[in-house]
Amino acid sequence: MVDIQRFLSNAALVCAAFILAGCANSNRGLAIPEPETQAPAFPEQAPERPGGSMRMANGSPLEFVGYADLSGWGQDNHAAGLAAFNISCDRLLKLPSSTSIGGLASEVADWRAVCEEASRIDAEGAQAFFESRFTPVRMSPQEPGLFTAYFEPVLPASLDPVGAYQYPIYRKPPEVTREGASYGVQDASGGLTPYYSRWEIDRGSLTGRSLEVAYLNDPVDLFFLHIQGSGRLSLINGGDMRVGFAAKNGHPYQSVGKSMLRRGWAEGGDASAGAIKRLYQRDPKRGAQLLADNPSYIFFRELTGLDPSGGPVGAFGVQLSSGRSLAVDRRYTPLGAPVWVETDSPLGPIRRLMVAQDVGSAILGAQRGDIYWGSGEEAGRIAGQMKHAGSMTMLIPTPLAWSWAGGMS
Repeated sequence: MVDIQRFLSNAALVCAAFILAGCANSNRGLAIPEPETQAPAFPEQAPERPGGSMRMANGSPLEFVGYADLSGWGQDNHAAGLAAFNISCDRLLKLPSSTSIGGLASEVADWRAVCEEASRIDAEGAQAFFESRFTPVRMSPQEPGLFTAYFEPVLPASLDPVGAYQYPIYRKPPEVTREGASYGVQDASGGLTPYYSRWEIDRGSLTGRSLEVAYLNDPVDLFFLHIQGSGRLSLINGGDMRVGFAAKNGHPYQSVGKSMLRRGWAEGGDASAGAIKRLYQRDPKRGAQLLADNPSYIFFRELTGLDPSGGPVGAFGVQLSSGRSLAVDRRYTPLGAPVWVETDSPLGPIRRLMVAQDVGSAILGAQRGDIYWGSGEEAGRIAGQMKHAGSMTMLIPTPLAWSWAGGMS
């Protein structure tokens, strides 16, 4: 997940990214591959599904709904949704059956049958496949929904510290480790304590350790690369490189937009990424102080062997699909699950089937989603404007939905 949030000037005024940026329009900017034509493999009639509103034993409210309750369901490109789901299934089917994928007691075994079947479904059968095999489930349906979006910045970079390229992208120091969802270094008691803060690292705590992956020419671009968690580097030395999340320093994420407002540095109340960059250019000392208000720091790794037309790798370990991949709170939504999203965007309403393939630090709650918009400056510009109310409905394999119903009160 990279547990996270996000106009751009130079492709990394990485949109109001610190909010966790913007989203795609259902009719534009998608490059989702069509699945190969194969014989449909779904029953003529859907099995009976659980219904009604219930509450899990842990107190989480759930509502089982019908496909008629999903606004715009019949008008979506279900083949594109199926293609994104199959990307998740390729990953899921390689995992042990007992592997937890998040949500409410959801394991790989609960998804294996639908994933094996999904690869045999053709484009024309996609809608019927979902309707016959899945039950729409709304978690915490009364909770206000919020949708933002994020993107993959494309940034100029150098492999060596030359000229203006003096701001390093660091790989994970060997002493940084992970326990569960927490990162840090082991202390004397065997527990984890946070590593150097952003301020300490920016002041040179890692200098001289040969941890540099590459160098950027703008500290604000580097900061927003951390917010996005992945990026494409256009190397002045020649060639390209993709980098992705490797680890965190263990300090909590803090919004520098909120900090900018609190400090009284947001002229006219503008705390956007563009305003942050302008502040830094006008007053580097105050700009550095502002960025340091977020002590969280991200370490990266070079990503190789990726499809150039695909997105970065999300928390589920698969390349993201523009406008079809969603970052979620995995405490509520299983990674790999189809999710029906209803919200708005700068390009119009979104009524679309997406797939939970990523997480983010600021993506907290059953009705909180962050849509992967795509790569580059235009994607960043749109993503930076995205912050809309909405709702999300999980599609859960019907046998698993019945098991949830059996555990409710």
